[in-house]
Amino acid sequence: MNELLTSLQNPAVKAAAELKEKKFRERSASFLLEGAKMIKEASVSNWPLVKIFASREALGEEEFLFFQRLAQDQGIAFWSANDAVICKISDAHTPQPIVAVARKVDFQLDSINVPEKTLFLVLDRVADPGNLGTIIRTADALGVGAVLLSEGCADLYSPKTLRSTMGSLFHLPVVLGCGEREIAVWLKERGFCLYVSNMSGKNFSRSDFFGRTAVVMGSEAHGPSAFFHKTADAERSIHMAGRAESLNVAIAAAIIMYQASLVD
Repeated sequence: MNELLTSLQNPAVKAAAELKEKKFRERSASFLLEGAKMIKEASVSNWPLVKIFASREALGEEEFLFFQRLAQDQGIAFWSANDAVICKISDAHTPQPIVAVARKVDFQLDSINVPEKTLFLVLDRVADPGNLGTIIRTADALGVGAVLLSEGCADLYSPKTLRSTMGSLFHLPVVLGCGEREIAVWLKERGFCLYVSNMSGKNFSRSDFFGRTAVVMGSEAHGPSAFFHKTADAERSIHMAGRAESLNVAIAAAIIMYQASLVD
């Protein structure tokens, strides 16, 4: 649409703004993307975009025309919107000049490619969206094959989680809502060595990351579940040379993923 959208009562605006709430994201299987970088990352990764709202003045003419052409080429509904409309839709304290509505992509375990050498990360009830998003971003950077989320993890499609991923959500499979037993059986059937990360196990070593490896990371409050402790092949920990008792789960996951990336 070329006409400037200014009404906060416009049905498309109201529907997009509702996606700030989890119940509406679940009902519509859609979520919000905010900012030019995130929307470009989604488009390049062939993630299904449905609607785009852009402020011509705030975004700049060149970027505005880029997204207008993108929408036309891909059959995406496009609105030129004023700042009030963008603020209505956005979840951020300082809104980006462009927001989009995207469809959720439901990755299934059996759809994931499993190389002979790979690291999968299993997140068990990691409830903080910032930590979840940061782990996914780091997994993308360090070449992790997939991230599997057990039931009870933070909402993958919440605005805070998405901002923390910085677009990495679109680069690797993230499977959500899996049961503990489902995850463990699926990994074992495919020859994964399953480790649980905690404070008392033997330190991770290079030899732990040959072949197919999966590491379970639990929440800082509770750690991995008793089921994963019982089912895992072994428990492993990060060597702590200083006096800190524990690490933030996103930092701990980053250290483990980096160690795995060093193994040829």
